[in-house]
Amino acid sequence: VSVSSSPDARRLGYISPGSIIWGRQIQVSLLFGLWYPPSTPLVGAMETPWRFDPLFQPDNPWAQRSMLAACEDHTEDLAATWVDCWIMSFQQLVQHFPSRSFDDDFASVYSYLSDFSDYLWYVDGKLRACEMKYWADFSTSSSTSKVLAYQKKWDAYVASLNAAASVTANHVWHTSSTFVSAEATEAVISSTVSTIVTECLVSWIGILVFTRDPVLATIVLGMMLANTIVLLFFMTYLMEWTIGPIEIIFLVFFLGYSMTFGLHMAFNYSQITPSDPQLENMLEWESFREDRRGELRRKRFRPFSSRPLPIANGPNLPAIGEGGGEEGGGAVKHEELPAGASSEEQQPEARPGVEATEDAECEAQSPAAAKYLNADQNTNGVKEKESQAVGRFLLTNKELRLARTRLAVLRVGSAIWASTWSTVGSSVFLLMCQLAIFVRLGYVIIIVVSLSLLGTLFLMPAVLVLIGPSNDPCYKSRPRWFLIYIKLVLQGQHRNQRAGEKQDAPLLEEQEEQDMLQGDWS
Repeated sequence: VSVSSSPDARRLGYISPGSIIWGRQIQVSLLFGLWYPPSTPLVGAMETPWRFDPLFQPDNPWAQRSMLAACEDHTEDLAATWVDCWIMSFQQLVQHFPSRSFDDDFASVYSYLSDFSDYLWYVDGKLRACEMKYWADFSTSSSTSKVLAYQKKWDAYVASLNAAASVTANHVWHTSSTFVSAEATEAVISSTVSTIVTECLVSWIGILVFTRDPVLATIVLGMMLANTIVLLFFMTYLMEWTIGPIEIIFLVFFLGYSMTFGLHMAFNYSQITPSDPQLENMLEWESFREDRRGELRRKRFRPFSSRPLPIANGPNLPAIGEGGGEEGGGAVKHEELPAGASSEEQQPEARPGVEATEDAECEAQSPAAAKYLNADQNTNGVKEKESQAVGRFLLTNKELRLARTRLAVLRVGSAIWASTWSTVGSSVFLLMCQLAIFVRLGYVIIIVVSLSLLGTLFLMPAVLVLIGPSNDPCYKSRPRWFLIYIKLVLQGQHRNQRAGEKQDAPLLEEQEEQDMLQGDWS
């Protein structure tokens, strides 16, 4: 076989320079004669990662034409700049193409194809498989969506090659490390999103079971998602970590952990009702503190007044320094009593179990009554239907939310602080490890616990005060009223039926008596 001379066969693959530098252009490989496994096992290694295609016959002229067409007939949208294609060099080296004696011709020119030795599977004097490599004017640093869109162009091109090729070379497929990375990234993102959505749904249902309130469950879920978003920002932007399997595990695992503090807060909030004795005790303590502050203020301004301070008969206590008394600037006058009324009649009524003098003194001298009203009064514009009684205090819905939130913080605040400091203190030692995975784990634990602390003790109380559920919200009361209505309707029907039976009973007795008198004993 005579061999024609060719100065540099690799120059035949040059197409166009392209706008992207050589090192960043994408590489795509076309493979003939190889079978790849359609799937990978869940556990363990693959038994046969690849094998030769028994239908691939390069000695067939139509197979040679198909391989040459793959190198020459590529479309412009692929933006190919260079092709390493051994079949083009083989065409220049032999006298007749396609070769009718392919095995002999290929053996004679194989030494001239040394540049393509990595692309050829030459086994036992036969070509069993081969690879064609392309370089394209497409950056390897492009976004995942752009890479996947470019991959679809190659899918269409390879499908057209297989459709036009004969059965001896119609199993060609393409691959690229850039495509693999893009698909892996897409799979990681989609699986992470589906996992997070599933975990959020399960968490919301779990919180709903414990708190029995969908609003509280939604608030805790929102705080949990906010912690996850901040953690993702910390890992990707501040620490510049590449999102991989370890980072995904961190996100998914600590997403559920960040819910713990908020769940404790929401559960305690849901358990606090206006009849809770601890809530009344807290209000009493706040009233006492405000009384003490008012007493200190009175002692502070007493030298500036020549008259004794008045006794307040209600929540509308005149401010110190108002009124312009006759003696001493800023003195406050006593309120005049109506004609025929004595001072004893103006004193508040004693409550059962409390001494009259002590109760009257407490009601009279309490500046806190302007904020927490007596439940037996309807003053300061507070409507009864918009307020609830907590012991002797009458609170609006907003004040009740504030009181419930404060009591919930008092119950779980210390435990949350202790848990945070113990977890952060033990995680600091992970930052001193040599393995990067333990260092990252330490950073993630510290960030997650700190975010949970801030969200539970600062952000969540503010949200509960603003939009927290009331003691008996409509989405709880209306279904209960509906059930009660159905129950009453059913009870009414049962009573009407029983009343009808009672009315029919005397008529039956009279009919039986008449039958007996007539001698009908049947």
